[in-house]
Amino acid sequence: MLRLGWPGRVAVGTGVGVVLPTVVTAGAVQAVMLQRTDLGIPWNLVVWTVPAVLIGGQLGPRLTALVPERQLKRGVAVLFALLGTVITLSTVVRRLTG
Repeated sequence: MLRLGWPGRVAVGTGVGVVLPTVVTAGAVQAVMLQRTDLGIPWNLVVWTVPAVLIGGQLGPRLTALVPERQLKRGVAVLFALLGTVITLSTVVRRLTG
């Protein structure tokens, strides 16, 4: 979306609109599967995750308004690169040791 020349805030908002139904559906399916296997919903995680999402949803737009768009793009690119590296390394280590 950014390559199409859309402003960063519009691209982020559109991304959230696309991802939200997927996350809600995946969360519901995961909850059902946990209930069926008698593992139960990990409420200790839910108690911390829900407030964090609500607070982050309020702080995020305010903080992005303070950061220049170019720096924001670079920061997101670095974040995604780090996440990709960590996930890849953890998968490789798990397969080698397990």
